[in-house]
Amino acid sequence: MAGTIAVEAPLQKEVRAMVAAMNARMSAASSSHPGLKMTAEDLPGTETRVFMLRDGGDRIVGMGTLKRYGAGVGEVTRLFVEPEFRGSGLGRAVLTAIERTARVRGLHRLVLKTGSASEFAPARALYESAGFAPCCAVLDYSPCEDNRFYEKMLS
Repeated sequence: MAGTIAVEAPLQKEVRAMVAAMNARMSAASSSHPGLKMTAEDLPGTETRVFMLRDGGDRIVGMGTLKRYGAGVGEVTRLFVEPEFRGSGLGRAVLTAIERTARVRGLHRLVLKTGSASEFAPARALYESAGFAPCCAVLDYSPCEDNRFYEKMLS
């Protein structure tokens, strides 16, 4: 499937629906995974870019965000692709777009948090194959056995 990836405004009806669907699926995978109650209202900000993945039409089938922190650090969050489109390279395409934007914005390090449950194994495999390495807790997250943290240095 060919898709388009663009930075979009987060407070659209479709974005709200995607965030709600993502929260429901992630909550089912890991009831103790913190941050699952994030809403579209939590996404706007001058330091956040929301990447929406649309199918050949106008349907949103995935997303990801990049949030800039001080000292050249960016956090990859909310990377999600609808289950029927997984394995097609679309998640990697969103991650690549996020990384490209991070470089343009002058960031030198990307970090992220994902779940440790088996349902998150494909996400961890994607991050590792994209050059992210496991690390200790990042930003203001506390160490937790339900989470895995990753980082990637950008050149």
